[in-house]
Amino acid sequence: MSPELGGIEKVRNYTWFLVQERSPHRAEQKGRFGLVLASVVCIGGALVVPASSAHALRQLDRPDRAQIGAAMAIPEGSLRLAGPPVGFWGGEYTTSSNERVTIYTSPSYAVDEAANQRWADFMGRLLHGSELSRVTVYFATPFEANRICLGAADLVHDVLGCYDSSTSTIVAPGEDTTKVSAESVLTHEYGHHIAANRSNAPWRALEWGAKHWATAMNICALSRAHVVWPGDESLLYRLNPGEGFAETYRGFSERTEGHHVGPWGVLDTVLYPGGDAVPAIVADVLDPWTGNQTKSFHGRFTAHGPSVKTFTFKSRFDGTFSASATSHARIRIAILNWRTVVARGRGSARTTLCGGLRERDVRVIRTRGNGSFTLTVSLP
Repeated sequence: MSPELGGIEKVRNYTWFLVQERSPHRAEQKGRFGLVLASVVCIGGALVVPASSAHALRQLDRPDRAQIGAAMAIPEGSLRLAGPPVGFWGGEYTTSSNERVTIYTSPSYAVDEAANQRWADFMGRLLHGSELSRVTVYFATPFEANRICLGAADLVHDVLGCYDSSTSTIVAPGEDTTKVSAESVLTHEYGHHIAANRSNAPWRALEWGAKHWATAMNICALSRAHVVWPGDESLLYRLNPGEGFAETYRGFSERTEGHHVGPWGVLDTVLYPGGDAVPAIVADVLDPWTGNQTKSFHGRFTAHGPSVKTFTFKSRFDGTFSASATSHARIRIAILNWRTVVARGRGSARTTLCGGLRERDVRVIRTRGNGSFTLTVSLP
């Protein structure tokens, strides 16, 4: 056998993959799968399909919201392409709710604008906000998704999807596999897109989850205790709260279809959504936290009065808490967690609220002089 033919055989041996087996009488039926051998050649990083297989173009799956929970795993990775995949067809589609979403599909699937439209309508029915118009979805075959998300050198991995926040790009399979449904991957990846378009300052929402959910799940305290690991997409993937947020979003989407959330096999049970997590993620989507609230209070130091004024504040969320004061008198600021001073400064101080009651006392302390003062606090 020549070296070139031997190389092709090696590629063939690595390119077994799972696709849906379709009945000629029920092309839309889901749940029955078969092994198919794809004969492909990798040349210069491009995927070349032999001309003899051109007549065997696949059909993009018809989305079914009842399949959102069909996942034993969500094998995902990182987008490795500098630009969009070559040759994909599609564009911008208007959903049934009169919103815009951009979808492109691999040339391995038969061109069918109605199929892309069905997926656009599927996304329009997911819980979402204005971020829907900013996402671009690329549907690829499972084999192609593996290459787009991990690169040609990683054929032995079975990654099926990825999300890139810098370009608001989702890559998802256009068909089910035995591990996961196409609907599950797309919904999970869209959860990442929601997080990327939300705030959890001073932390990155894509890695920690958005503000309402991250607070409800006590992610800050769990991170400090090294129980969860924000942003870890490698060995500690199962303990990554960014993945927990995306999975909770997928679980909520499954529940809205009248189904109980399936087995929590994707991530560690520490990230399983508790009673507060589901309403929190709804709030993150529909009424997101956008920044700290600022409040001001006034007081006065008199010649014979006390030199310490104490104010108590409680926040709903984890985040940065700061206090500052201005006065004709010389003053200092101290922030206390119960009786322990956690921050102090000459005129201002800040600390991080992280779990617990999220309650702090602020002391305005006169060191010299008299007069009025204004205390300004910033609460997450």
